[in-house]
Amino acid sequence: MEPGNLKFSFNWNKKLDCETAFSTIRLKSGKYYLGAKFHYWLEERGEVTKKGFATVVYVHHLKIEQITEAMARLDTGYSRDKCIDMIKTMYKNIVKNWDTQELTFMVLVKE
Repeated sequence: MEPGNLKFSFNWNKKLDCETAFSTIRLKSGKYYLGAKFHYWLEERGEVTKKGFATVVYVHHLKIEQITEAMARLDTGYSRDKCIDMIKTMYKNIVKNWDTQELTFMVLVKE
């Protein structure tokens, strides 16, 4: 299967600069599964930079209220409440009902 693309609009918690692995929280999609491979990109201030290639090694589907303090801090560097607020803001024009919307928390290992 062809690798996918993950775009990041901000390098929260400088996670993309970590040596071997990073996490991401996304709206649930069939493309996020154990073993999935992605090229990942950072788009800041109109400039797109290819950061690397990674494989999904951990997948956890959850509702937004199930985000833990640990997930929030590792992924964004912010508290659980601030992280939830940021996710709701990022997807405000996409998600209609946060009570039913599922998210995916993933850990990817760089190759």
